Amino acid sequence: VEYGIFSLDASEGRRRIRLSLRGREVMDRLNDLERHHEHRAEGCSWVPEYGSWMVEATPSRPYTGYSNDLLRVERNMRLRRARLMTALREDEIAPTVSCFPLLGAHGDILHGAPEEGTNVARSAYLDDAVINPHPRFAALTANIRARRGSQVNIRVPLFSDVNTPEYQTLAASEHDCACDPDALMTWPYGRSDRFGLPDGYVAIGCSGTTGPDAGDPITLQKYTVDVREPGCEGLYYRFLPGMIANDAGWPRNGDQVLGYEITGDDLDVPGRWVRLQNGYYLPLSNLDNTAAFLHPADKHTDRASSEASSRLLRPAIHMDAMAFGMGCCCLQVTFQAQDIDESRFLHDQLAVLAPIMMALTASTPILKGRLADTDARWGIISESVDDRTPAERGCDDDPPSPHLAGRGR
Repeated sequence: VEYGIFSLDASEGRRRIRLSLRGREVMDRLNDLERHHEHRAEGCSWVPEYGSWMVEATPSRPYTGYSNDLLRVERNMRLRRARLMTALREDEIAPTVSCFPLLGAHGDILHGAPEEGTNVARSAYLDDAVINPHPRFAALTANIRARRGSQVNIRVPLFSDVNTPEYQTLAASEHDCACDPDALMTWPYGRSDRFGLPDGYVAIGCSGTTGPDAGDPITLQKYTVDVREPGCEGLYYRFLPGMIANDAGWPRNGDQVLGYEITGDDLDVPGRWVRLQNGYYLPLSNLDNTAAFLHPADKHTDRASSEASSRLLRPAIHMDAMAFGMGCCCLQVTFQAQDIDESRFLHDQLAVLAPIMMALTASTPILKGRLADTDARWGIISESVDDRTPAERGCDDDPPSPHLAGRGR
């Protein structure tokens, strides 16, 4: 569990809440106390988190697979919070919130910041004092910015109210939801650079759009693998046509795969290829097209996977530093699997639960002091660590790279 420590300041006649940058001090004190109680059956382990106002706590010993350990979970969570409260000052609190609502807003929000700081994040909204002094966090921030070639670009749709000034400058047709009754408004986070919008705006879309701006949806074809060559039991996945993925599984004869045909000319290689839904490629036939490897079954249209949904312009809450995402507090669960097969099994079982978990834990409606039109924090976290180069992000002003998968597209 990650905790944020806030300071209550009433020195100027009004109560203000600021970030208390004592995360490392609190962590060191709690770990010292834990060493004096190692003989107890239940304990805690305190580790650094990205924000200098944050601290993370885990059980001192991991949970096992026995049902009796289910009783330990809540008990240990209560123990961690109780011990954390003993290390706080009288004017400090550690509420259960996902993020500090005023992070990056104007005003003095830091308590205990050093007089001279660094310039690692190069943020227009945050001081580097919010980054934990552990060297790995500053290095991670600098490396992401260096590989990306610019600041991270976080844009969250701004909530539309009658008194929201940004919406008063837009025509109603530009920001009103024009989605079909059966469609959902979508936020394509991570694609603002591709759309070429200014910092104060974000593009949203509609799922299942059928209007004139929708474009052609992708038609996925189901294929049956049947390689009728002596000694061949199936096909190897390719990262790219001509580049075999040796460490990936491979479909055997009789298996079915889902994808769409793409000509070899589009990829600068000969032959006919199928781009699969999982991102890999398979050859449709041999090079001279005399023997088919994949045999069509049925088709269905997948509009959700098409990027051609109509886009509407919305004012956005703009953030430019990793701390906006990594400063979100989360409850995390780490599974230790015995091998890669069990890991994949766990991943597949939990992936279908992820949307439900995101809905149940949606608790981040305020960012930089503004009301957001979203509640979940996943898009913010994702964009805060987006280290893709301009080519990988699909920016029009950057040419595709032959050294990247899909040439960076």
